[in-house]
Amino acid sequence: MKKSTKVWLFVAGIVFFIGLIALIVSLALSWDTLFSKSKDLETQTISIQQDFDRISLECDTQDVYLLPSADGECRVVFVTEEYYDNTAEVENGCLQVKSIDRSSFIDHVGISFGEASSITVYLPKLEYDALVINADTSDISIPKEFSFGTVDISLTTGDTSFLASVTGLLRIHATTGDILLENLSAGELDLSVDTGRINGNSLDCAGAFTLSVTTGKVVLEDVSCKSFTSTGNTGSLSLTSFLVDEMMSIRRTTGDVKLDGCDAAELQIETDTGDITGSLLTDKIFIVKTDTGKIQVPETTAGGTCKLTTDTGDIKIEIK
Repeated sequence: MKKSTKVWLFVAGIVFFIGLIALIVSLALSWDTLFSKSKDLETQTISIQQDFDRISLECDTQDVYLLPSADGECRVVFVTEEYYDNTAEVENGCLQVKSIDRSSFIDHVGISFGEASSITVYLPKLEYDALVINADTSDISIPKEFSFGTVDISLTTGDTSFLASVTGLLRIHATTGDILLENLSAGELDLSVDTGRINGNSLDCAGAFTLSVTTGKVVLEDVSCKSFTSTGNTGSLSLTSFLVDEMMSIRRTTGDVKLDGCDAAELQIETDTGDITGSLLTDKIFIVKTDTGKIQVPETTAGGTCKLTTDTGDIKIEIK
């Protein structure tokens, strides 16, 4: 190879290397400006003058807070991106709060960071007939100061903290997220998550308590209800001081069921893969079956029926 050719190849290599560095720097700067951006949030406050006894809230990604109004005036505070259409008005005795996404595709390009968007409703009263919340990706917080006739919360992704009492049905359904209930009473309870954890403490349910999880752990303590039905695919169920007037029915595919100081008129617990262990408060007539596992239950002959079945797992129950 001629010397001049080598020189030209060397020069071309340097030019290519410099161009490659420039391209990398340019892409890095473009990524920083296009794909990483801070949220530009706006605050909008809407005052409500009319009376209402029901609340309906619909939102997209905003966290939802209900709080008592310190001055007795009702107002709704939106902290959202500018492309949201926020409204709050009373129609037929119902406060309707909506935050609708009016954005284009380019508004969502990039990775946003910064303060979370939110909707805070300051309420002048503590008792309302109904609360309905439909949210996509949101955390929801309802404090203990409030009480409602009925509650229906539907959520795609997010956590729900619910501490208020409900005279009728309290329904919370989430696709992905955790549910926390504490120190409340309800006429009926209907809780459901596909992927997430359910925690409950000091719950008084006058009627039926229905609980469903696809994948997730459930921990409930100090609970009373008329009947209890729980289904789940993967995840453990832990019940402590859980008292049921009538039937306790539990079904798990994979996961342990633990009972600590629990009782019911009748029990039916079944798992495919998982142990059934713990303690009951009164004697039962035990009907027990496991294909692979150990069985240890009291030889009592009085009380309601307690049917325990597992394909793969141990069954160990004692009477306190």
